Amino acid sequence: MKFGLNVIHVWNIENPAEYILNLAVVADKAGWEGLFLWDHITWSFHGPAPLTDPWTMLAGIATRTKNLRLGTIVTPFPRRRPQVVARQLVTLDHLSNGHAVLGVGLGSDARDYTAFGEKFEYKLLADKLDEALDVITGLWSGEAFTYHGKCYVVEEVTFLPKPIQEPRIPIWVGGESKGALKRASRFEGWVIGGPAPSANAKGFSLEQVSKAAKKIQHYRVKEDPFDIIYGMEFPEEENVLRETVRKADSVGVTWMLEGIYGLRYSNEQALERVRKGPPQID
Repeated sequence: MKFGLNVIHVWNIENPAEYILNLAVVADKAGWEGLFLWDHITWSFHGPAPLTDPWTMLAGIATRTKNLRLGTIVTPFPRRRPQVVARQLVTLDHLSNGHAVLGVGLGSDARDYTAFGEKFEYKLLADKLDEALDVITGLWSGEAFTYHGKCYVVEEVTFLPKPIQEPRIPIWVGGESKGALKRASRFEGWVIGGPAPSANAKGFSLEQVSKAAKKIQHYRVKEDPFDIIYGMEFPEEENVLRETVRKADSVGVTWMLEGIYGLRYSNEQALERVRKGPPQID
């Protein structure tokens, strides 16, 4: 089991970029194994909040840390150009010495699309996501690549340098629909959120994770390692946390992510929680 941080946003702070960078440095020293950022343009769930661009932020973090796996949980890929994300991720992979991850999904906040005149229709977004994944994996091959889809076109592009990681930067797919589970089965991991009481979010139970994991396994055609990433608010009681980790391990979870966000912690409390390090489970 690996333990990381799911950093959603920071409230009531003038310079969130500086704060998150400091948080990442503390996390690296404290022994956390990964740090993952949400990817939003706007924030409509609990009123406006200070946000940062995740890829700019992760590039800065990569220059100040050594051990953290870095990525997004998750990027709404249909609202980004796949060729631009491909370049950003390769750059991050080199800056981090091969520690980049791309988390993708359709997006949970419609206003990230509609506030800027874009359509928020799941069928359209799913089509764009699948094609975007074809494009980004083709570009990462480092060979001449051509693609003609309904949403994207690539005309004989050789994209260099290649990522450090082989055969490619890992792609983790978020979502709970049948389509999302099938999509995840084609890549390196599946991301799902668990209970987050501070945000009044019930999330997926570990029983639901177990059922979904079996479906993903049924869809998979490769025997390669596959990650299941489960984000939640870690229980404060040590015995409850220990039992939660044991149960998560038994249903195939490989990463557990502690939720760090303003509804749960003050800025100082969040730093203190991160400084304590990941759970010590025998």
